[in-house]
Amino acid sequence: MQADYRIFLEQVVIVDKPSVLIISSADPFVGPGVLALDMYKAFLQQHFDCDLLTKYEVTDHPEILYVEKRPETSFFARIKRKLHYYKEKISPTEKPGPYYFFYKKEENPPVSVEKVLKTVKKKYDVVLLIFWQGLLSFKTVLKLYEQQNSLFIFKNIDYSTMSGGCHFVGSCERFKIGCGACPVWNSSDENDFTASNVKYRESVYKRVKPVITGNYYMQQYYRQSYLLKDMQYALTFPIIDTDKFTIFDSVDIRLQSSIPTDAFVISFASQSLNDERKGMKYIFEALSLFRNMISEDEANRVFVITAGNSNNIEDKIPFAAKHFGYVPHDFLPKFYNISDVFLCSSVNDAGPMMVNQSICCGTPVVGFEMGACLQIVKDCGTGYCAKLKDAQDLAKGIKEMYNLSDEERAAIKERCRTLGVEKHSYKAQTDFVLELYNKYKT
Repeated sequence: MQADYRIFLEQVVIVDKPSVLIISSADPFVGPGVLALDMYKAFLQQHFDCDLLTKYEVTDHPEILYVEKRPETSFFARIKRKLHYYKEKISPTEKPGPYYFFYKKEENPPVSVEKVLKTVKKKYDVVLLIFWQGLLSFKTVLKLYEQQNSLFIFKNIDYSTMSGGCHFVGSCERFKIGCGACPVWNSSDENDFTASNVKYRESVYKRVKPVITGNYYMQQYYRQSYLLKDMQYALTFPIIDTDKFTIFDSVDIRLQSSIPTDAFVISFASQSLNDERKGMKYIFEALSLFRNMISEDEANRVFVITAGNSNNIEDKIPFAAKHFGYVPHDFLPKFYNISDVFLCSSVNDAGPMMVNQSICCGTPVVGFEMGACLQIVKDCGTGYCAKLKDAQDLAKGIKEMYNLSDEERAAIKERCRTLGVEKHSYKAQTDFVLELYNKYKT
């Protein structure tokens, strides 16, 4: 990861801009944690006074604030973690599965409030919260607010802020009535810890009055939720480095990757290709249906590329294919650029951000009416939105992209790129925060 953003640390800050603290528990140089790093870089480049606070120390980056040193790697530390692992297997404190409870009680944060407050040594006009897990609870948020008395913005990544603790609501609708009797925990108690969490969160919301941001899909949930229905919220897009995620000549990359330069390349990817929320079974079904829609000669022109943690995935694809496995963040722009279309089959997802990244690279997306696709694909001329969980309609979208003429393909590529820069660029994102600050500052 390039560290060129650090040149902006020495430059003059324009005094009429608010100071900003970004908090993200995720490592800013790994996976989705890059979201926070991009926000940090964006504010610095626009000459804001900005700091980034994360959970663990980031080696070689003393400019990034942190709450704790990384866990020890000594023999005794490893034994301690092993004992904790077996204790969790016997009597788990977090419910495994698709709901992802990172902690149970709001008043018992994963890292002590005192540790977090001690790290924040100055006052900020805006506190921007991105990833919470393993670091914050609403108790921490309340104490931070009392310390800062500033505008708090929740840049929601998942559903947690509207529920009693789960980060993916799935088919459960108890978030509409304040949780309790949580099906994840097989609870029949209307006043279980999830209901208590909602009550505590409600009291914090009334005190802090944060701005809740999210995409169009997430706002549909906010309007139905007990906790957020009366909150102030704003429509937003994820931040993306549009200088990195851009259009470039991909012929050499295709040659280096043994991908035919004249092929129609379909791509799809996920951190875990076995995650049910990502709906991969619909992609495999849609590819089979698409194969039946075209001739043998046309099928020979199709090539599929995939990325993510999975084995023997090529066996499920009825075309020539190449699986890249887990790819580093820096390779993703190349992955999108060698693609003619990116498939997204998520069925329970606020994103994924790969949809937005693909659009920034000029690559159209075919996906379900879900998450990011509703905001950046549907009716935008940047791909095709299929009916949710309808593999036949997904296949129809693939065929539509396959049938584009060279002129149409060039036009859709330009539309994708233009919209991507307009909504996701560093400047667009800092302008958005500045607009919120001017609107909601006390």
